[in-house]
This record gives sequence, C-alpha cells and structure tokens, in this order.
Amino acid sequence: MILLAILAAGFVGYFLWSRSAPIRAGGWRVGAGLFSAVLVVTGAVTAIRGDEWVGLPMVMVGLFLAFVGRVGRGGFKRTPMERAEPMNLSEARSILGVGEGASAAEVKAAYMRLMKRNHPDQGGTSGLASKLNAARDRLLKGG
Repeated sequence: MILLAILAAGFVGYFLWSRSAPIRAGGWRVGAGLFSAVLVVTGAVTAIRGDEWVGLPMVMVGLFLAFVGRVGRGGFKRTPMERAEPMNLSEARSILGVGEGASAAEVKAAYMRLMKRNHPDQGGTSGLASKLNAARDRLLKGG
C-alpha cells in the first residue's frame, strides 16, 4: 500500500513540476484521468480487503477526479457550431416564419416573438437562439 502511495505521489509530482509543463498544455486532464484510475483501483482493493474507511474515500476522490478531468476546468461548455456557408434567404424566412415580401418591422416582430420563447434564459437553447439571430441578420442586412 505504501508503494502505491509513493507511486501516486511521484505521478502527481511529475504532472505538477515537469519541465514540459503538461498541466499548462492541457495534460492535467490526462493526468487527472490516470490518477483517478489509480485511486479507484487502489480504493476498491483496499475496501475489498476490509478497510472501507480508507478505500471508499479513495474511490470517491478518484471518481471526482475522473469527472473533473472529463469536464474540464470550465465546466460543460457548449458552443454553437459555426456554419460553413452563410444562411440563404429562404432558410432565414422559414426560420422566422415570414413571407417573401416581409418588411423590416415584420422581421423584427417575428424575431422578438420567437426569441421571447426560445431565449436560453427562458428555457431555449443557445443553438436555436443563434439560428434566430443569424436569420434576423440575414434578412435585415443581407436581404
């Protein structure tokens, strides 16, 4: 058991004080994943051997590190995908639900009506809000 603790400390030391600085380059996620695997296995073996008060916290810390390594420091971030080509006029009209001869006031009114229901703060998604923004911009600036 002491050998595993020394191995784990060396592993953490490598990732914290290495000359190549893998933590600054995003390698901390790999290190957290590998270290969490070591903790989970060591904690499970310790708990099976009868020392649950030591093994179960090790498993919990290992699972936490696995979660942090998977999610990253900033939490779950979903960024809308950028479109390869600009939105065409017919697609913009169908998203906002306006006709071909819609005025700027009608486009703005349709945008506001849809955005009130689909804004991310009101339970909508950022992807849908960005599509509504792109459709409005296309019809007002490019149409």
